[in-house]
Amino acid sequence: MKILIVDDNPKIRNMLRDIMQGDELSECNDGDQVLAQIISSKPDLILMDIRMKRKNGFQTTKEVKLSYPEIPVFFVTNYTDPELIEEARLSGASGLIPKENIYSLKNLFTNPDYAESIKANNTGYVF
Repeated sequence: MKILIVDDNPKIRNMLRDIMQGDELSECNDGDQVLAQIISSKPDLILMDIRMKRKNGFQTTKEVKLSYPEIPVFFVTNYTDPELIEEARLSGASGLIPKENIYSLKNLFTNPDYAESIKANNTGYVF
């Protein structure tokens, strides 16, 4: 699977790279780089942080969905309050995975029906 990682924290990007080993990975350190990276890497899935310095994940997801509605975007974030979850859903994201469940990502996205896997394992939110 081709996965685009979008997070402004290099430690989180490194952790996600380690967790998702074996997949074809590309990355961005801010939302303002995502559309260009999609053109070059053609990801099957995007794992994105919500809060980034220049362009946040909500804005970025809306832009991605306008041009590439077929690419699922999952937020990987520390923030799980109801307002943010609702804003994530409204932005067009496919779901949200709390960073406390970051080590389950590989298993979740190995399953072709990862939305069901996320629900069954109670490891995040699917919209």
